[in-house]
Amino acid sequence: MSSNSASKSFRERHHGLIWSLLWPVRAWFTGFPVNRGKGLLFRNVILPALPPEPASFAYRLPHGETVDLRYREDLGTLVLFHGGYEDREIVELCKYVLDGGTVFDVGANIGLSALEFARNAGPSGKVFAFEPHPDTAARLRANLERNGVTNVEIVQSAVGAELGTITFNESADATLSSATLVPRNLVRSFDVPLTTVDKAWADAGKPVVSAFKIDVEGGELAVLQGASELLARDHPAILLEAWGADQLDPIHQLLTAVGYERRQPAGFEPRNYLYLANT
Repeated sequence: MSSNSASKSFRERHHGLIWSLLWPVRAWFTGFPVNRGKGLLFRNVILPALPPEPASFAYRLPHGETVDLRYREDLGTLVLFHGGYEDREIVELCKYVLDGGTVFDVGANIGLSALEFARNAGPSGKVFAFEPHPDTAARLRANLERNGVTNVEIVQSAVGAELGTITFNESADATLSSATLVPRNLVRSFDVPLTTVDKAWADAGKPVVSAFKIDVEGGELAVLQGASELLARDHPAILLEAWGADQLDPIHQLLTAVGYERRQPAGFEPRNYLYLANT
């Protein structure tokens, strides 16, 4: 057995043991309605017991694709304790992904949603995955390669209302880094390219876009402001995140003005919304 195979085998056995030991805790986290004490238990007992960075495990998506998650990053811990991450939202948006069509995934992170979109778009379709953080973009690329996915184009740029550059704030948990907010555990700040959806869409030849995901830690409104031409022509289904009325209200005003209505299907996280054209 090669050293790589031996390492992989050990990692799989190690994760299997962790997964089996955690199931009572996971059942309590997901099934017990009272939240009091859960955060304290997680921070002081469970998180320190998990393998340290950059230890990782392979997470299998509903249709068999796998992504590499780190135990102590937010995505990894959410999957460990809830069995998945926003699966209901991605399934819902995938209903609007056309075979052979185009999807814009703004804030693609390490690829959980991009892989599902790519599968639904099929070999002749295309997913544009926007991820400005160089390390996260590298992990996204690795996850695409490990699954043999070739119909995703990574755009290593932030997305907003105008062209230029923007300061990107890197968190110790890279999956929480942001060009909009200063995250907890700030490591460094640096400039990254800033594009708009309409510019990226025009550069791609203005293909028909049927589905559009935005998850950029508070920058969703700016992304939509830079997507007016795409929204007017294609009216794609939009999945987005908004924390509280101060973020959601201006987004809702912008989208209803161009013919959208808001939905929040059963199983969605409270901060996630689906907008569909009412024409």
